[in-house]
Amino acid sequence: MKDRFHVTAKHPSFTLLALALLLAGCASTRTAYQPPDATVPAAWEQQQAATAATAQIPEQWWRQFGDPALTQVVETARARNNDLAAAALRVRQAQLQAGIAATALAPTVAGRLSNSASRRLEGGDGNATARSSGASLSASYEVDLWGRVASTRDAAEWTARATTEDREAAAQALAGTAAGLYWQLANLNQRTASSNDSLA
Repeated sequence: MKDRFHVTAKHPSFTLLALALLLAGCASTRTAYQPPDATVPAAWEQQQAATAATAQIPEQWWRQFGDPALTQVVETARARNNDLAAAALRVRQAQLQAGIAATALAPTVAGRLSNSASRRLEGGDGNATARSSGASLSASYEVDLWGRVASTRDAAEWTARATTEDREAAAQALAGTAAGLYWQLANLNQRTASSNDSLA
């Protein structure tokens, strides 16, 4: 142990030389990164097909099954659901707000007509009836210099559209839930009937 330690301490240059050669070998093996060639299409090939498939789905899709009982279940759920009714009220409110915001861009015109008659209570020939009539017309318009009124109208219209889409999404989700429960119940009834037939 002493002789080995003495040799290592006496010749430290060998260790440094081996370390330098090792680092030089690692550095010489380094090459620049070459990305692999990949063929990428210019557009998504399935985009047109997906769009066409989505466009073919009818709004009242449950009627396509030709099941009167399913149609009655889904439409009854849509007609009696309180959340859906509240969503319809929000749609109407948003539409009215959009209409009010749109009228702010147009001039406001106001007209007034008046007619009056007066007569003194004392008798005499001088107590003739006095009549007076008048008319007035006024118009006002807010100049939208910075686009505030137009932006308010656009925001109200987009809110009305978004509220309509939310209501339609809720209606479709409700229809899907009602149809799913209907099919689950029909499946259970069919399995029960099959079990009864096998036991008979």
